Amino acid sequence: MEIKLNGKEYAVRYPINSIRLLERQLGRSVFGIFKDIETGNVSFDLMVSVIWAGIIHSNHALTVEAVSQWLEAVHNIAEVFAGCAREFSEACTSRLGVSDKESEPEKN
Repeated sequence: MEIKLNGKEYAVRYPINSIRLLERQLGRSVFGIFKDIETGNVSFDLMVSVIWAGIIHSNHALTVEAVSQWLEAVHNIAEVFAGCAREFSEACTSRLGVSDKESEPEKN
């Protein structure tokens, strides 16, 4: 997936280091972040941070604040976040070995 911010195209990816940086930024484990996204418990801080983490691999000096400012000009931030959240979820499930079925709550 690619997104355009501040006039530049960015490939959205979540290598392990990006996930680690996201955990540090939000002060939460990847499992908590993943769960919030799955349940829709999403704040602006989470949205901006997930988008930032998806593009930080292209510029390690990039700050969350810069991404937040760039997002002011984006009219479809919810769509951008949804795409990034999908990429993040896929990266987490593939690295953690969790299938879609295992991440769903059990039904009694």
